Amino acid sequence: MCHSALNRHDLAESVLERAVAACPDQADIAYHLGNARLARGAPGAALAAYDLALSWAPDHVSAWHNRGVALAAMGAPGPAAESFRAVLARAPAHASAAFHLGRALIALDQPEAALEVLAQAARLPHGPARAVALADHRAIAWMALGDARAALAESEAARQLQPDQPLLAWNAALAHLTLGDFAAGWPLYESRMALADPAAPPPPMPALADLIGRHVLLRAEQGRGDMIQFARYAPLLAARRVRVTLAVYPDLLRLMRHLPGTAVISTEAEEPAHDRSLPLLSLPLLLATRLATIPLPIPYRPAPASVEFTPGLRHAAIAVSGAPGNAADGARSIAASAFAPILAVPGWQFHVLQTALRPADAAFLRARPTVVDHSATLADFADTAALLARMDAVIGVDTALIHLAGTLGLAVGVLLAVNADWRWLRGRDDSPWYPGMRLFRQNRRGIWAEPITAAAAWLSRLPPAPSRR
Repeated sequence: MCHSALNRHDLAESVLERAVAACPDQADIAYHLGNARLARGAPGAALAAYDLALSWAPDHVSAWHNRGVALAAMGAPGPAAESFRAVLARAPAHASAAFHLGRALIALDQPEAALEVLAQAARLPHGPARAVALADHRAIAWMALGDARAALAESEAARQLQPDQPLLAWNAALAHLTLGDFAAGWPLYESRMALADPAAPPPPMPALADLIGRHVLLRAEQGRGDMIQFARYAPLLAARRVRVTLAVYPDLLRLMRHLPGTAVISTEAEEPAHDRSLPLLSLPLLLATRLATIPLPIPYRPAPASVEFTPGLRHAAIAVSGAPGNAADGARSIAASAFAPILAVPGWQFHVLQTALRPADAAFLRARPTVVDHSATLADFADTAALLARMDAVIGVDTALIHLAGTLGLAVGVLLAVNADWRWLRGRDDSPWYPGMRLFRQNRRGIWAEPITAAAAWLSRLPPAPSRR
């Protein structure tokens, strides 16, 4: 115990392991062993100790609680939730268990249940730090339900208590941007930099006038879709007499190397000497973008790919899922089988331009006679753009392919979850970022039938585009 109090967790663990061996059936010793292991960052080993404690004392509330904490740290929110429920069954006024159960339910994508539990936790005694955390997690739950106004109210309440907390600023930024309040949202959006590297807070945003005549390196950040969407800002900055170099991911280099007034390099290349660097997604703040002043995308003009298409049919690219590593992928991706109404629209051939498909989706699409898979032929986004240039339409979920199609000026239909990303705003079926794009939104969480049916009807009515072949 003394070793733990002095943060000597390895020594505490060694002592407690000997104590457990010498004194079996002592649940408190096993519990403290779990705490030492958890404190040194070994939740799996801690879990074994807590399970040992509970085998000796099934009603050991603290062991149940910390077992849940260990499981949450291991990325197992379902079993963690069961542990916290076991705590509340034995100690209904356990505020920490209620809070952690709410967190686990958010991770399980059960925001309605999370809000109920977090409300229960808020009624139990807690200090200022827990009040901030409760408001923060309620904001996350409200955003998951698509209610940005309720989320903003929670975030602002938390920021009143802890105004310098970057995570609270980030959640408030997402709510403001979702609601189209860019004036309030962009400054708070800078909190992402502090979250990425708390030890190195970014320098303050420079004034635009101070960059004239200087060399600015724009750094790549976030995903490929973000880069494609916000690359439009690099030429705008260059047009203000700033020398601009844009670093992009290697698979975007060929696509973007002809951006007007902009030197484009790979993130893997050596950085040139420069006067100032900025993250690309900070440019809307620098250039004071508002909803009514969103600049048009840069129209990439790739040479069409030399691929034989079935004559007499119209051609649409589809995107059924995003990158599996994306935190939002569970909400935005759709089983390919759910696309059946779209794939049944007569007169169309459908083209898969995703480079990674889930096995079940790949099997379903391979079995469809109207679907052609080009994924094996795509080396980078320039190849993808070349194929897109021959399409009559694109329809799919929120992925980089959708952003690329938007920059090419294609007819694009986007399938959006209730808690769609902030850039798609709320309550509208168009996008100010991409003129001509059509948005099909869920009316109910997790239910894709309605937007897919609407998208299929849109595709069937789409007027012929100028020949792209």
